[in-house]
Amino acid sequence: MPRLIFGTTALAGVAALLLGSAIGQERSTSGKASTAPAKPAVSTSDIVVAQRSRVILDDEATLASDRPGILGFVEPAEGDRVTAGQQVAGLKDAVAKATLAVAAKTAESDVDIRYAQKAAAVAAEKLNKSLQANRQNPGNVTEIEISQLRLDAERAKLQIEKAELDKKIAELQSDEKAAELETFQIITPLDGIVTEVLKHAGEAVQQGDPILRVVRTDIVRVEGFVSIADAFRVQPGDSVKVRLDAAQLPGLPAVLAERTFEGKIAFIDPTAKLILNHVRVWATVPNEGNLLKAGLPATMEVKPSGDISAAIGVAPKAETAQAEATESRE
Repeated sequence: MPRLIFGTTALAGVAALLLGSAIGQERSTSGKASTAPAKPAVSTSDIVVAQRSRVILDDEATLASDRPGILGFVEPAEGDRVTAGQQVAGLKDAVAKATLAVAAKTAESDVDIRYAQKAAAVAAEKLNKSLQANRQNPGNVTEIEISQLRLDAERAKLQIEKAELDKKIAELQSDEKAAELETFQIITPLDGIVTEVLKHAGEAVQQGDPILRVVRTDIVRVEGFVSIADAFRVQPGDSVKVRLDAAQLPGLPAVLAERTFEGKIAFIDPTAKLILNHVRVWATVPNEGNLLKAGLPATMEVKPSGDISAAIGVAPKAETAQAEATESRE
C-alpha cells in the first residue's frame, strides 16, 4: 500500500510540473506577441484601412537669399499668410537700382548709330566727288588718295554696324542688371503661412542663409500603411476618407473627431516591407479650416477603384469564362 501511494504522488507531481511548464510557455508566447509590431491586416471588404496614419505637410519652403547683403526689410510676421510670387523680404538695393538706371539709359541711346550714319554719308560723298573730278580731269586725284577715300568710306559703313552691335550689347547689359536686381528680392514660391522668421531687417546675410519658412496648409498629405495584398488593389486616384484619431488624442472635441476629410491617393511606395507586411501610401487631402495639423495621428479609409485583376491588367475569371463560352457558341 505505501508503494502505491508513493507512485500516485509522484505521478501527480510530474503532471503538475508539465502543466506549469505549458502555462509558462503560453504566457511567454503571449507576452512576445504583444510586443511585436502590428502588421496591417488584409481587408476583406470594399474598404482598405491604412494603419498608423498621420498628417504630414504637403509642401514647405525655407526661403533664403541669392546673394550676400544687408536685409532692407522682412515683411510678414509668423502666422501671416503669403501668396505665391509675393516678395516677402529684400536686401538693400540702392546701388543696384542706380546701376540699372545707368545701363537702361545707355541702352536707350542711339546717338552712336546716327553719328556713324552721318559719317558714312560724308565719306561716301568725298569718294564720289574725287571719282567725278578724275573723270573730268584724269589724274587730278592720285590713285593712292582714291584708295584711302575708299577705305574711309568702308570704315564708316562698318562703324554703323559696330554702333548697332554696341547698342544691342548695352540692351543685354541692361537686362543683366535687371536680373541682378531681382536677386536682391526674396520671393515665396507657394501659397501658405509663415511659420518661422529667422532674420530681420538690418541683419547681414550670406548666400543661402535661411530668412523665413513658409508651409502650405490648404492641402496636406495623410500617410499610412496597407498590407502587401491590399497594395495591389489600391491605385493612384482612389478616394479616401480621413478622420483625426480620437483614440490617440485624449480630449479631442467630438465635433473634430467626427469631421471627415476627403482626398485622393497620390502615391504608392514601389518598395514593400516584407517583414512588416506593409506598403507605404499617402493621399493629398484638402485641409478645410486648417484643422489637420502636421504630426497628428489619423485614420484613413481607402475605397479601391478596382481589384487585383484590374490592377495588373488581367480580365477577371468570370469575364474570361463568359468570353470563352461566347466563342464556343459562335
